[in-house]
Amino acid sequence: MRTPFLALLVLLSGCFIDEATHLQRLASMDQLRLPADIEYSGLQGISFEAREKLALVRPPTLGHAGRIPGVSPSDLQNLMFEIVRAKGRG
Repeated sequence: MRTPFLALLVLLSGCFIDEATHLQRLASMDQLRLPADIEYSGLQGISFEAREKLALVRPPTLGHAGRIPGVSPSDLQNLMFEIVRAKGRG
């Protein structure tokens, strides 16, 4: 009887570790502030729907942008890339 319980415990512990890592990533996204004057319509690699919604909501952080319906994880990745690239230029 103990073997199935231990196997389940090991399986669940991996899930908890994955969830903790995911929560840490989300917390770090809330620390990355988006420029207030960013022009979303000119960003490349972000879907049209995401650009429209970001321009309408004007989220203060990357984490907030990720909670907007219609903004995909790939949109967030490309948005972060554009912000880092713009900081390197300016």
